[in-house]
Amino acid sequence: MKPLKFSRKAFIPTVRYLAHLFSILLIFVVILLALGETFPNSFNLTSREFLLTTSLFVILAGLFSAWKWEGIGGALIIVGFLVFIIINAIFSDYLKLGIFFLLFPLTGLLYLVCCFSESKPKHRILKKF
Repeated sequence: MKPLKFSRKAFIPTVRYLAHLFSILLIFVVILLALGETFPNSFNLTSREFLLTTSLFVILAGLFSAWKWEGIGGALIIVGFLVFIIINAIFSDYLKLGIFFLLFPLTGLLYLVCCFSESKPKHRILKKF
């Protein structure tokens, strides 16, 4: 049996494939969360509900935009998740999210790894001027 060799050519497409797979799953979950929540009146949301909904929309925008711009999408996913965690920690006594929610920052990190490992800086957030 031959030992497995690490190849950057095979690693980055595998990471990108996993990020796309996770993003499809998470888009489905966010849409289910949005459809499952019944708000009696969208204009009378509490500040907590408004901020949590906004952070989920930022995450959803990041999941969609990461398919074209990996760096921007990955950053939006991580920022939206951090806002979600912070708002949830401020407004509740305990933070009970579950392991599944860790797929959000993991997907964002995978997109950022793909972005910063590109040899061409066209999809990077920070370009050299």
